Amino acid sequence: MSRSRRSVEIELSRSALRHNFSIARELCPQSKTFAVLKSDAYGHGAIECAEILDDSEAFAVAIIDEAVLLREAGVKKPLLILQGPQSTDDVRLADQFSLSLVIHDPQQLQMLKTEHTRSVLDVWLKVDTGMGRLGVQVQDVVPILTKLLSLGNLRLTGLLSHFACADQPQHALNAIQLSRLMECHGLVQASSPNNNSLLLSIANSAAILQHSSSHLDWVRPGIMLYGSDPVAFEMGKDSPRVIASSALQPVMTVCAPLIAIKTLTKGATIGYGQGYVCQRDMTVGVVAIGYGDGLPRSITGAQVAGCNPRAYVSINGSRAEVLGRISMDSIVINLSELDHTSTYPTSDSSTAAYPTATYPEAATQTSAFQLGDRVEIWGSSQPVEQLARCAGTLPYELFCSIRGARRWSG
Repeated sequence: MSRSRRSVEIELSRSALRHNFSIARELCPQSKTFAVLKSDAYGHGAIECAEILDDSEAFAVAIIDEAVLLREAGVKKPLLILQGPQSTDDVRLADQFSLSLVIHDPQQLQMLKTEHTRSVLDVWLKVDTGMGRLGVQVQDVVPILTKLLSLGNLRLTGLLSHFACADQPQHALNAIQLSRLMECHGLVQASSPNNNSLLLSIANSAAILQHSSSHLDWVRPGIMLYGSDPVAFEMGKDSPRVIASSALQPVMTVCAPLIAIKTLTKGATIGYGQGYVCQRDMTVGVVAIGYGDGLPRSITGAQVAGCNPRAYVSINGSRAEVLGRISMDSIVINLSELDHTSTYPTSDSSTAAYPTATYPEAATQTSAFQLGDRVEIWGSSQPVEQLARCAGTLPYELFCSIRGARRWSG
């Protein structure tokens, strides 16, 4: 029996990915780049993205298995494992596939000591400068570094850290974290003059876009490569106009077909729990995408408790509001009241601030739509940021969760 194919199509743009990478280059002309390909390149396809981003000096992934997959696909660039080894087997694989490891916990030193490597491993020491996640404490850097260098068969490349609030440009922690990393560098230099050449890395996408003083030796662009500006999103500026001002281009466009068109009378209800009540006679469409395809169920339509702002998709060049609750395999959209303005409010807007242009004639002109019409869930004309805000999440999660048939172009 052949496997069934879901209806969602994920279109991916090579030119947009290259364009976004070029922006990172332009903003950090003195820095080298780890293009971040973790979580299958944020849902875009790590192998394909590695091929397209061949101008990057190196790539970064989260775990060993992600790096091995790239190596087996023929990727020869340096690969950095951001979570480092989780076992001695990981150390062995790092040796076998010439992978660079991040060390962030003293117990990882025992893994390195137990697994004797045939070659010299490149390692980075990660410092927790304020993220409270992975990384050794500032006061432990020198003693851990001393133990690390005593193991042999290791080449200490540099120190790295990770910003917690870089998407909030004025946050005080940004300067504190950068200062702590520089303090660690000074401590290492003072304790071991032979380590004067240690490299430094802390800048993620938000820092690349907003904090030039943090670019240092290596930068690590992630979400910006795929066309989403984390600073604009955090500040609530998610209109196409504002996103365009950062010059980033969406790499991913998610589409699904219109599979039904129907007229409902005033008072009729839509979806589970009668999530939407028709205030007038109206024409609605059913689109073949749902939470079974990775679309969050938390994206709900108007009149469903807790939904603010409203969710929209794009059809035939206009915005159509999502009505009622998300189902496993479908959503319902309003074809009677289309918004032709293609403008999006900021995060502090109320539900009432989402204008809906009413076109009563659309209720009877069902010929304007045909079964099979492509409905854009997010992409070039429908910002992923707007839908992410409706779901109470981030573009990162939507990118990583969506499933469908991928197709690269450009």
